[in-house]
Amino acid sequence: MDFLFREGVLVIPRARAGLPAISIELERIKEIESRIPELVRATPTSAIELMTTFNEGMLHYARAISLIELEKKEAQQAMKEAEAFSLLEKAEELLKTKGQKSTAETRNAAVDLDQDVRDARSRFNTLSTYSTYFSHRMQAVEMAYYGAKKVLDVNLKLPDEKVLTGGK
Repeated sequence: MDFLFREGVLVIPRARAGLPAISIELERIKEIESRIPELVRATPTSAIELMTTFNEGMLHYARAISLIELEKKEAQQAMKEAEAFSLLEKAEELLKTKGQKSTAETRNAAVDLDQDVRDARSRFNTLSTYSTYFSHRMQAVEMAYYGAKKVLDVNLKLPDEKVLTGGK
């Protein structure tokens, strides 16, 4: 199962067949990520704007991850249902057709071969992969946020500022 990228939009298939796909706008996220290299030459003034931008990026990612996670949970439930249906309704018939003895192991093998189960597992695995991918991308934007914050923190301290820890 492939996710489709169309003109800055990620199109995610739904957990259950027949439902319309989910579209996630990526154009703004791409713009925000493209600003990460600006940290190299950030000043206190630009750091404030970069922090705001990276915070916005984290919000965009959080929304996308939430949508994917919700769909992933539904895909997991659909996968369990497909496995149960296959085990209860299809496995015995397949084993009879193949001339195999019905044991727990052969019934589980029959479930593994069921195309509906394989499709459900594929949807779940794809959604899991994209959730992980987006989480890592969000971490990169979060690290950029803290990098900009560090630029601001370092430059706001006065050279003659005394550390007030240690009692003196």
